[in-house]
Amino acid sequence: MSEELKLFLWESIDGHQFQALCADLLMKEGFEVKDQGVGADGGIDIIATQHLLIQNGYEKSYRWLVQTKYKSSPQATVQPNELGNIVNILSRFKADGY
Repeated sequence: MSEELKLFLWESIDGHQFQALCADLLMKEGFEVKDQGVGADGGIDIIATQHLLIQNGYEKSYRWLVQTKYKSSPQATVQPNELGNIVNILSRFKADGY
């Protein structure tokens, strides 16, 4: 009998830990991260700002909205109706991307 190799034990974390993991990964990639916390956040879990050096010292910033939808099963997928109206969310938070 062969055992299935697991790279990450999804069953060992919850939604709060998953959100923290996502925030940590974004920070590691150089994003400025504002955690929206838990509760009524308008559907947004993290606001991530990306600062890019374009040329000749010119910096451009992009504001990204992140929803961290944790599912305890690695086979589960997020359904479109769980995301809300992305156009309205982008407008409400004055963001460049989702």
